[in-house]
Amino acid sequence: AILLSSSPFELVESWEKRAKRSAVGYRATHQAWCSMKQRILNPACANFKDYGGRGLTIEPEWIESFDAFARDVGLRPERSLSLERVDNDLGYVRGNVVWATRSEQVRNRRSPERVQEDRQRLQSAA
Repeated sequence: AILLSSSPFELVESWEKRAKRSAVGYRATHQAWCSMKQRILNPACANFKDYGGRGLTIEPEWIESFDAFARDVGLRPERSLSLERVDNDLGYVRGNVVWATRSEQVRNRRSPERVQEDRQRLQSAA
């Protein structure tokens, strides 16, 4: 969808309107953004202990702005992809978030030993 701006000579294409046409792109990306925020910010979330509970954070601009998140990470290109942190010790921050397949994510998990070490470290710090 190409929209005319206030100037009749300037054409502006709205990425949001274009993305909303794609249920895979816009809606799936928005759902991933909401789920990411729950894992990091909501102590009542079942997965909080593995994300926000171990000190991971979200890029500050992304917390309030889905548009900023979508601009930086891009819309989910395929149904088979989900959010992945390149470095599992860093949070959901610019440059550390990509769309990845399930098999790619499995290869990037913390080992059971590492999970236990992280939990012990957090308990001793409390």
